[in-house]
Amino acid sequence: MKTCLKIAGLAIPVVLAMQANAGTIAPTATATTQTAATGSFIVAAFSFGLSANVGLGYTESPTNVVINTGNIKGSVTFGANSTGGAVAPCTTNATPSTANGYSVAAPSTAGSGCS
Repeated sequence: MKTCLKIAGLAIPVVLAMQANAGTIAPTATATTQTAATGSFIVAAFSFGLSANVGLGYTESPTNVVINTGNIKGSVTFGANSTGGAVAPCTTNATPSTANGYSVAAPSTAGSGCS
């Protein structure tokens, strides 16, 4: 029984570490500097600029990070992923929300950021 508890105690953190994390950054009226914190995929925090009125939705897993972004005053959203996919206009979920800029708050890690 003690062995089973030890194995379970070791397995739970591994399973939790393999889960995907998702988040959003709300648009602001002025350009801002944001910080990408460490998580499943991001191992070193970094800062990046976000233009005025631009929102961002992201999902990260241990093997990939995917984003969906757009301007609340724009007419198209953009998606990208870390598996070699360049930033590109979305053809699905292409219309940005006038409230948050992006159209997909937690894009699928298996996609281009547009779904």
